[in-house]
Amino acid sequence: MAVVSNRPELPNSLRKVLQKPGQMFLFVGFGIEHWYLRVLLKMLVRTLELNRSGVSFALEPALHLDRTEREQMVLFYQRGTRIEILDVEVGDFLQELRRRFEAAGGFLEAAATISQRPRIFISYERRDSGTASQLFNALQKANFEVWLDEESLQGGEEWNEIIEDQLKACDYVVLLHSQNLVEKREGYINKEIALALDRSKFFRGIFLIPLLMHGLSAKDGLEKIKNLDQKPLRADFFDEDVAKLITTIRRDFQLRGR
Repeated sequence: MAVVSNRPELPNSLRKVLQKPGQMFLFVGFGIEHWYLRVLLKMLVRTLELNRSGVSFALEPALHLDRTEREQMVLFYQRGTRIEILDVEVGDFLQELRRRFEAAGGFLEAAATISQRPRIFISYERRDSGTASQLFNALQKANFEVWLDEESLQGGEEWNEIIEDQLKACDYVVLLHSQNLVEKREGYINKEIALALDRSKFFRGIFLIPLLMHGLSAKDGLEKIKNLDQKPLRADFFDEDVAKLITTIRRDFQLRGR
């Protein structure tokens, strides 16, 4: 009743997901033999005009319904919708799903546009440049838009102005928190950290992400970032730690888009 009357309206984030062309929904744990799910599904299709967007639904089989009711249910969904009822066991359904999936070309990872990709600024002390380059390559492979001065600055450019502009335009600053950084009493890296801390005030979620490098504990690190959640970056577990960083950024970036 709420869906049909729009009181309250569905959240825009949910509408975007439901109305995405070519989207497919797999209901696990909800059998179509339940009348309330049948009604809700029908109303979603009509209200959101999902029948025009090519959305597909798959639900558990209706094995507990008698033959007459199952036939009526199929006809109920075939009127003005694109919902197809496959009343089969789970194993048979998965085989059919796989066949259609492969016939459609299999998995094609969506190529995100630059505006849809998290923009990452890597901040580091010069003696950690090797790790910074390694991190740069790993984040690029994850389809992030990454900025690293050694990779991005060209000779003759106004590097101070460019770095400040990049800090203002990025979505996240990833800081290599190392013993080398702790010992750096004077240098541009300290200005980068100050600018990042100041800009982080404008974000509800995370913005500055310190990576606690091998050989340094949080209690011995920089005082100004001790209150931040620090992720490990261990030399022996580099790939594993970077994978966790990537997951953290992706989740937060998705929340920002809602």
